Amino acid sequence: MTGMSEFELIAAMRDRWGSLAIDIGDDAAVLRVPRGESLVASTDSALEGIHFRLDWLTTREGAYRAVTAALSDLAAMAASPIGVLLAMQLPPARADVLLDFADGAADAVRAAGTVILGGNLSAGDAIGITTTVLGAAFAPLRRAGAQAGDTLYVTGALGGPSAAVRALSGGGTLPDFLRSRFAGPSARIAEARWLSLAGATAAIDISDGVAADRGHL
Repeated sequence: MTGMSEFELIAAMRDRWGSLAIDIGDDAAVLRVPRGESLVASTDSALEGIHFRLDWLTTREGAYRAVTAALSDLAAMAASPIGVLLAMQLPPARADVLLDFADGAADAVRAAGTVILGGNLSAGDAIGITTTVLGAAFAPLRRAGAQAGDTLYVTGALGGPSAAVRALSGGGTLPDFLRSRFAGPSARIAEARWLSLAGATAAIDISDGVAADRGHL
């Protein structure tokens, strides 16, 4: 895909996404939030060499993991996703991986049952993606809702991605079950919505095996 213009690259991604991309083409996305609910928004960046390594993951897996990490922030608030905005950067000499990157983003969006609302494509020194997630919730869960003496529940099993990072850092190979845990995390949106309806008062997503500098303001 080297030599294609920015607009041609964007058109190639739109063709790839099909019905997963909604109303792309205007200068901004127009959102409708269900009556009585609050808009919940978060943004998350992932840069090659810092947040993911392409000698550990394929380009498609790296994009999937990055977008899923952002969608997980909606799960932490018990919000239903409305859509995502994707800002991608690629070195011009590596434009050939763009559609793999787009496929990984689509995998994450499809798994969360949401859509792509737009974004931006730019040149950069490394592969990177910034995902802005937009959702809605009638009663968003906040960390401040946690009180001493509360019962703590965890969805899923902890430790798999961290074990994968330790093995890969030591030059080892991963058994299939560890690779699937590391490359294919899940944004626990349905679980969070159920817990909220069941009376949960606070929630947080756990970045198991993600770079330590990932955080929010």
